[in-house]
Amino acid sequence: MECFLTFIFFTFAIAFFVTATTRGGGGRHVTAYRTLAQRYGGVCVTNGVWGRPAARFRYGEVAAHIEAKKNRTLGRHTESHLQWNDCDFACILVPAHVQVGWRSAWGLHEVESEDPVFDRQMKILANDPVVAKRLFSEGVRWQVQRLCKLFGDGHVELFWRKGHLTCRKLGWMRTYDELEYFSRAFFELFDQSMLTRVEGIDFLESDGAVAIGDAECQICGEQIVVDMVFCSRCKTPHHSECWEYFGGCSVFGCQESKFITPLIAEPTGDKGQNGTRNKWANKPTDEL
Repeated sequence: MECFLTFIFFTFAIAFFVTATTRGGGGRHVTAYRTLAQRYGGVCVTNGVWGRPAARFRYGEVAAHIEAKKNRTLGRHTESHLQWNDCDFACILVPAHVQVGWRSAWGLHEVESEDPVFDRQMKILANDPVVAKRLFSEGVRWQVQRLCKLFGDGHVELFWRKGHLTCRKLGWMRTYDELEYFSRAFFELFDQSMLTRVEGIDFLESDGAVAIGDAECQICGEQIVVDMVFCSRCKTPHHSECWEYFGGCSVFGCQESKFITPLIAEPTGDKGQNGTRNKWANKPTDEL
């Protein structure tokens, strides 16, 4: 009898451990989230033994939240949130084949970007088509495609609603490298999106407005006040010295070595004394 009870105890213990691990309550899964939280000076939380992990920290001046989730629609997926500075704006970006049945409840309308190929791949729905069209600049579209290609599943969903930007990516990221890679791609999408928040600057070869207020260098992490350059491919801003030190664009996967030097610009729509608008020089400059 004693042996039987011992057998039952160990069987239950093993089943408990395996279940907790597969549900996300232990092992590498939690370690990945804990390491990510520590990197950004935040905390890792789980909802009890059976809960899935989440990392909470600050990215610059905004609150960030990344967690492993599961529902009937997407199954296992990783969800990341950042605060967005427009509580009235609502927008959804999903793969073109995904049906959004509750779009009328949000007052959403289908919006086209400036790229027909992108529009065939992704569906944009927004309550303010003008803001949405400006949001999906060339740099933002490039970052969206980068997120789609992560881990080879080709699926990403983005939501701007009630003052938050949310990204959903299929699957749970059980290693720190996967989680960090996804987080960095999402944060760089956020940075590119923030550059479009204020109308004011045009690139000659792009209709998307790119604002430079409070731009932050992705290499040193400091605000760019003078000596700014932009990546000629993804339009990410850098300090000129940081670009030279790094040897090119700091965005992972971009690998561009040519940059754009901005000139003095005036707000789009406001004309100078001679009736013309100043614009950005857009001739790529070879790496120094």
